[in-house]
This record gives sequence, C-alpha cells and structure tokens, in this order.
Amino acid sequence: MENFPCTSCGLCCKIVGHVLADVDKVTDPVIKQLFNDFPYETTDGVCSMLQPDNTCAVYDNRPDMCNIKTMSKIRGITDLNEYYKINAQICNSWIQLNKLDSSYLINLEQFNHAK
Repeated sequence: MENFPCTSCGLCCKIVGHVLADVDKVTDPVIKQLFNDFPYETTDGVCSMLQPDNTCAVYDNRPDMCNIKTMSKIRGITDLNEYYKINAQICNSWIQLNKLDSSYLINLEQFNHAK
C-alpha cells in the first residue's frame, strides 16, 4: 500500500495539543525534537492549519510528525503496510471513542490484501 488510507476525520489535528503536552514522556530524541518544533499549535490544542472540511492548509508542506510515511522512515520502520495497519487501528479507536460517524472508520480488511 503506497499511501495511508486517511478518511479525513480530523481527529489527529484536533488533539495535537494533547499529544504535544505529553512530549516529556517521549524518549526518542529525534521524535521529541519533531514534537518540540511543531509550529501550528493553538491554545485549544487544535492545529491552526486544520480547515473546516478537516483537510490541512499546508498538506504538501506539513510537518514531519503529521506525515505517517515520513515518520515510518524516521522510526526505521521497514514494513510500511504493517505500520499503516497499526496506525489505522489507532485511528479507528479514536473515531469510536470520540463517537464520530462510522463512515470515518478505516477498512482494515484492505491491509490483508496490500503488498
């Protein structure tokens, strides 16, 4: 699978402030620096680049921590399909926890057929 099957629920962008608040718990210095360098946090924790339609205003130039493929490379992940699957499972958990419409759920079956 070439790209992560994001459904544009916007949750990762809406909770980025909560993630950044836990930066002291991050042990990897490279990841910690990426979090510390995040330029778009707002006082309510929502990314300031999140548009009303849940898309990113700077998508083509988004920070590395917002790019799953880039983060996989930084973390030395070799099985991109498995990394995407794990992230999709996390996304689905967030979607359900936040009671978003089920249309935002990522179809996990597609990972069983990806190469």
